[in-house]
Amino acid sequence: KLIKQGPSVLESYKLLRDGKEIDENEIILTFALDLCLEWVRMFAAQDGVILRQRIHRVLRMFFRGKNYYVDLLDLIHEVEFQTAYGQMNNLLITIEEEKDLSKYSLDLHRRIVHYKRAKYSFYL
Repeated sequence: KLIKQGPSVLESYKLLRDGKEIDENEIILTFALDLCLEWVRMFAAQDGVILRQRIHRVLRMFFRGKNYYVDLLDLIHEVEFQTAYGQMNNLLITIEEEKDLSKYSLDLHRRIVHYKRAKYSFYL
C-alpha cells in the first residue's frame, strides 16, 4: 500500500511546495505520513486500538518537533472519525443477517463515498 499510494502523496506534497526542491528528510516525512493514512483507512474494530497507537507513534517519531504537530494530530483525529462514520454508513446495508438493499440509496452511496474514501484520500 505504501508503494502504491506513496507516489501520489509525494507528488501532492511537491505541488504544495510550488516547484521548490524537497530534500530527503521531507520525502521520508511524506512516506511516514502516508503510512499513517493507510492505517487510518484500514481502521477496524478488532485491531483498531493497535493501529491507532501505531499511527500516533509514527506521528510522534517523525513530526513531534514540527510546529504543525498539534494541527496534524487534530486532522488525523477528524479523519479517523469521518472514516468510521463512512464505514458505519456502509455497514447499514451489508449486515450479513439483514442484507436489505432497499436501505441503499443514492444519498447513502454519496455519504459512504464522501466519508469512507474521499475524506481520507483527498481532504487529508
